[in-house]
Amino acid sequence: MHSLLMVLSLLGALALRWSYQAISRRFGWIDIHSDWSRRWSVALGAFLLPPLLILAMAIAVLTMGIHGSMLGHGVGHLGYGFALVTLLWFAGVLTWQGVHSLRSHWRIRRLPLTQVQGFVARRLESHLPFAARVGFWRPVLVVSQGLQNLLAEAEVAAVLHHEQAHLTYRDTFWFFWLGWLRTSTAGLPGTATLWDELLLLREMRADRWAAQSHDPLLLAESLLKMAQAAVPVEPGWVMFSEGHEANRLEQRIDALLAPAPQAQQYDSAVLWVMVSLAIATLPLLTHMFHSAS
Repeated sequence: MHSLLMVLSLLGALALRWSYQAISRRFGWIDIHSDWSRRWSVALGAFLLPPLLILAMAIAVLTMGIHGSMLGHGVGHLGYGFALVTLLWFAGVLTWQGVHSLRSHWRIRRLPLTQVQGFVARRLESHLPFAARVGFWRPVLVVSQGLQNLLAEAEVAAVLHHEQAHLTYRDTFWFFWLGWLRTSTAGLPGTATLWDELLLLREMRADRWAAQSHDPLLLAESLLKMAQAAVPVEPGWVMFSEGHEANRLEQRIDALLAPAPQAQQYDSAVLWVMVSLAIATLPLLTHMFHSAS
């Protein structure tokens, strides 16, 4: 019976990913011209629900154990082993990502401190223009000499305020966990597409935050210049120019030059995310149908 539950959770995750795009298009939730909060809510809900559904079912099966019955059917080692392997996979990916991020953070900590436009930063001796937040809850600002050589002072200030937005929204913290789910369930359909959408929307939010104190046109020009440099990104880094494919770059610039949006309201998409997260916890209720005797 536990094996059947694990298979059903996997099939449910696949079905959700296959259907989310059609449903979203039906209601106009993933159109590139739609409201930022709507796009964010739909992408986040569709990204989170399938892996959390699998994870919750694995936890439920593992905690129920190998003895007893469910709905008159016996339980045994097969489903328990399936759940154990699933949880070990998730735990292994989390450990690998955590170690990799710590190593990156330790390397950054060895860089010399500097002051750039009033911001305390780590100086990276590189000719490439580079600005990023590296870390977990309180990420470190890293700025290259190439950035200051390429951009004017006002443009550097705009870029640094963009990076400050990542600190304000704790993007390195939240995307560490999202990145864990992304790697753990990379085989699910739509994972790469949804991940790219979340990265784009994260950068658009930081752009809009920086545009409150800087000329949006200046920020757009800085983005164009920074996008010319291809800089490798590691886990735990959020960069001003990350993900600069033509379509995404165009969307960021269009969003910067468009009129500032009104205060974003909770809408049906936000409700959809809340319902999605509630659904992800439903496997834990299967305990009610398990008998230890």
